[in-house]
Amino acid sequence: MVAALCVLMMVLAIYFVWLYRKAKLGNLRRNGQVGFRTKAIMSSDETWGYIHAKYSWLFLSEAVIMALMSIDLAFSCIFTKGVSAFDPTCLVILWVLLVIMLGATAVIGIYANSAANNHNKRG
Repeated sequence: MVAALCVLMMVLAIYFVWLYRKAKLGNLRRNGQVGFRTKAIMSSDETWGYIHAKYSWLFLSEAVIMALMSIDLAFSCIFTKGVSAFDPTCLVILWVLLVIMLGATAVIGIYANSAANNHNKRG
């Protein structure tokens, strides 16, 4: 179970790297599933591309955090000899990393929306 969770987190980390590359190169198409989705950002393909290229580094930072979470979980299981003796410190680290990731996404989303509004006003 824990091994599957570690693998899932690493797959998500790789997915975030893929999203980073697509966003950085301007190849991330406007969609309703991935990326910043506010009214201002989704107003045009040009605004969508501009914002996601500008804030693409967020995808990369989320990839790093996901990889760290996976490594933290794996090390905890290795050093505590399995899930039955799961180290509570590991759980705290996982939650802290998750809160950092979600908090950063929310804050950067606010900045991205503001930048999209400014970009749309300029034409």
